Order: sequence, then C-alpha cells, then structure tokens
Amino acid sequence: MRTIAITVFLFAFLLPLSVAAQLDSAQKDSAQKGKVTINVDESVKQYLENRKQERQSDTVFKGYRIQLMFTDKRADAKAAKEKFQSMYPNCPAYLIYDSPNFKVRVGNFATQLDAQALLFKLIPDFPTLFLVEERVSEPPLVPCY
Repeated sequence: MRTIAITVFLFAFLLPLSVAAQLDSAQKDSAQKGKVTINVDESVKQYLENRKQERQSDTVFKGYRIQLMFTDKRADAKAAKEKFQSMYPNCPAYLIYDSPNFKVRVGNFATQLDAQALLFKLIPDFPTLFLVEERVSEPPLVPCY
C-alpha cells in the first residue's frame, strides 16, 4: 500500500513539475531568438548631434589656474575674489561652489610656467594659494599679470 502511495505521489506531483520545467526552458529558447527594435525620438537624436558639434568646437583644454582660497564661508571667498579683481582687472577670477566649500581660482594659463609668474606675485596677499590643473578656456594673448 505504501509503494502505491509513493508511486501516486510521484506521478501526481513530480510529473507536472517536470513538464512545467521543460515548457519554461522551451519558452526561454524562443525568447532569445527575437529581434529588439529601439525607437528613438527625433529630438533625442538632435540633442546628441548638437552636443557632438559643441564638443568639436569647444575651446576648452588642459591648462592651469591658481587657487587663491578654499573656505566654507561664501563672504570670505567673495571678498578674496574682489580683492584679486581690483589688483588684476584683466585677469579672470572664478568663484566655484563645491559643496560645502567655496574655491576662488584665477587665470587661464596654458603652462605651469605662465601660472607661476603670477603665483609668485600673489604670495604676499594670498599666502595659502597653490597651482591647480584644470580645463580652461583659451588663454589670452597678453598675460594678465
């Protein structure tokens, strides 16, 4: 009697599970043979094309700037930027917010040597300054110092 119960159990419960597993495997094989089509909106294509053209005409390259200050107080950073701009009005100055701090960076220099010429002049007024490598716009033909 016990053998019959085991046999009935095997046929009643395990056989359907085996058949279901084989069907699932067959469905997976058929799904892998399909073809995927991606429809992209025309505005997305236009945006990507515009970004590609902007990068090709970009005048930004690897260069150097002088970092005058690094602080968490916006007023101090703004004061340092204004002080520098009053000393060198032809030299660009940038106030950069890098959460939670502010950085004041100046100049667009192609080489370290160009940047160091101004750096040594600024040491008495900004003793914590240092040189940083950054992507900069095209430097002016006439140095700002």
